[in-house]
Amino acid sequence: MLQNILLNFIPMQLQELCIYDRTLPLDAYTELAAVVKATKCSTLRFVNCLLSEEKLHYFRMSCEESQVSDSRLEISDAKMPPDTYHEIACTLKSIGCKEFDFKDCELTTRKLSDFCTGCKDNDLSLDQLSIEDGMMTSDVYGEVAAIISVTRCSRAIFTNCDLTKEKMEYFGTLCMENQVSLVDLCIRDRTMPLDAYPGVTAVVKDTKCIEMSFLSCDLSKDKIKCLKMSCKKSQVTIPILVMDWSQTTATESEVSAVRDLMICSVDVLALMNWKIDNEGTQRLKDTLQLESSRVRFHSPNLQTFVRSVLPKLFVFAYQCEHFY
Repeated sequence: MLQNILLNFIPMQLQELCIYDRTLPLDAYTELAAVVKATKCSTLRFVNCLLSEEKLHYFRMSCEESQVSDSRLEISDAKMPPDTYHEIACTLKSIGCKEFDFKDCELTTRKLSDFCTGCKDNDLSLDQLSIEDGMMTSDVYGEVAAIISVTRCSRAIFTNCDLTKEKMEYFGTLCMENQVSLVDLCIRDRTMPLDAYPGVTAVVKDTKCIEMSFLSCDLSKDKIKCLKMSCKKSQVTIPILVMDWSQTTATESEVSAVRDLMICSVDVLALMNWKIDNEGTQRLKDTLQLESSRVRFHSPNLQTFVRSVLPKLFVFAYQCEHFY
């Protein structure tokens, strides 16, 4: 029934399919696998579906029979019992999923411990693990580090996780113990306090992270200075730092703080969505003349400005396709 209904109303190819239905019966999960295959869906989302081990098992077995593949799976379900999490890992392995999102699942050490065990049992490999969950306590981040290690995950994204000094320090410690190596670490968190930034620096150092991104973090002069001081104290150089500044117009003093951070502790700085005042424009001009090979832009107005004041300087927009 579900298969017939959906295929009558949707195009033959889907980029994303979101299922939001607590009453969906078991046999519908079998049909859902056929829909995913028929539409060549690349992203599947389960939102508040009251998922259970049995429901996911039915879906997984049908996926295996139909040879379904899916590049990205997101689960948003705070009511899932802990025993469901082992089956999630089995499902990810069966469909060859490389990008997985936990969103508002009220994650606990028990839930993630079961998920980690499932990852080990299935030799699951992930390219990206994304977590959006403000309810996680500090000890849960130890399980996150273990999962990243077990799955050999190269990209970790924390969104609205209410990150604190304690959480970042514990995560960094467990990353070091588990010999975690990251390519990308992305943080989206407007509430992260100043004292959490040294913890982020420690994580970058301990995981040998190549690209660090602060997106929608309400960055300020004080936060940037704190990041600079912690990098200097820990002798950390960030190979690529991506900074989003979409909330306000950056002042001359804030641009100066960014410049000092770049000179001190950053190899390549990528600026996204920046707006600057007149004084900041002059400061940026001075910075570009000194550090032109190390600045990238993802902001059309800045690119236009740079071309106008430094027409011979080669500047290109920083590409961030994996940030969405």
